[in-house]
Amino acid sequence: MLEQNNLAMWQNAEANRIRNYLTGSHAVLGRQDFTFNNKTFHTAKIVLNSLKQIIAFHASYVCGKPVSLSGETEVTKLLQSVYKKGFYAKNDYEIVTNLVKYGNAYEVLYKDKGIVKSKIIPNVDAFPVYENGNYVRFVERYCYNPVTDYMMEREFIREYENGVLKATYRNASGMLPIHYQTGDKDKTGVFSIGIVAQLIPIMNEIEQLLSKMSDSVTTLSMNPMGVVTGQRLDESVHSDLVGATLNLEEGGTFDWATANLDYNSIKLLLDNLINQFYQIACVPSALYGQGNVANISETSLELLFNNSDSHARQLGYGLLEGFQKRLEAISTMLGVDVMGVDINFNFNRPQDNKSMLEAMKTQYDMGAISKESVITNSPYTQNVDRELELLNSKES
Repeated sequence: MLEQNNLAMWQNAEANRIRNYLTGSHAVLGRQDFTFNNKTFHTAKIVLNSLKQIIAFHASYVCGKPVSLSGETEVTKLLQSVYKKGFYAKNDYEIVTNLVKYGNAYEVLYKDKGIVKSKIIPNVDAFPVYENGNYVRFVERYCYNPVTDYMMEREFIREYENGVLKATYRNASGMLPIHYQTGDKDKTGVFSIGIVAQLIPIMNEIEQLLSKMSDSVTTLSMNPMGVVTGQRLDESVHSDLVGATLNLEEGGTFDWATANLDYNSIKLLLDNLINQFYQIACVPSALYGQGNVANISETSLELLFNNSDSHARQLGYGLLEGFQKRLEAISTMLGVDVMGVDINFNFNRPQDNKSMLEAMKTQYDMGAISKESVITNSPYTQNVDRELELLNSKES
């Protein structure tokens, strides 16, 4: 049965808030309609889905290419087999996605027919319980009929239905679900905060501004109000009036009253909001039509993706901490120590391959770099070990 742990409940509520936003519950949808020209005017409610692209960008940037495993040959081959059979590359991508969305991600490892598999627990179903800063248990809750809770401890997993204990299982890994974090702590000091939570307030302002601008153009510019001086008109003048003539008494006038929008002030506000959005999102604005990327050099690429690289490294440190716990659980369930295997990321940053290969060739010709290093860093190498085996077989 789920304990009323305040930190766990707060984290789950925050995950639900972000999930609801990403599935369409935007603040701009709450804008009220009003009466205009004696009719109900339905206000503009412009919803932008830019955050989904930001999430996909960072997930692909960090784990779009599977991580590389290196170390002692036999142990590395064993771990590569585990990763392949358990579809860990897909799960790594999902972990990064959750880190960008929520700042936290949860993975539980289990054994199924001899295969060590990994399951990513949705944040909206997760209740990690911390007491005095210590991670003591984990509850996975499914709010269906019946409400099912899985209380996970280091030795046992207990299944509850509507608060009644139904079954008890042995925890094969001897570990709690792995709690991945970004490193950027939130106000609790226990959980982390993702990019999405920081971008939602800015996106709300942009959506509100664009929606109000749309209403202003429609009501104040495209539907002006007729103003008559002198003679009183008993009938209204149609807003679509074009090419007609009004006969007024001497001294009477008729004009269309329109409002002039302060374009420069609005543009200044919008440009600054968009600039802050891309800075916090750590995404090159040029990728989304905010600049020109033609004829760009390797140095320019490094500058363009500097923020993305910094954020990717921050995510990478959080992932590596979790991956070490993953290797510990795999070692326990396989009975083989795989803790010595190194895990390296292959960030999916665009590269000037020609310049990079020419630089590596120069280093190799100087004797300053090995053939293995060239193969490892080549953008055209998919499997380093297999490539080295093929080269060695040709040389022999």
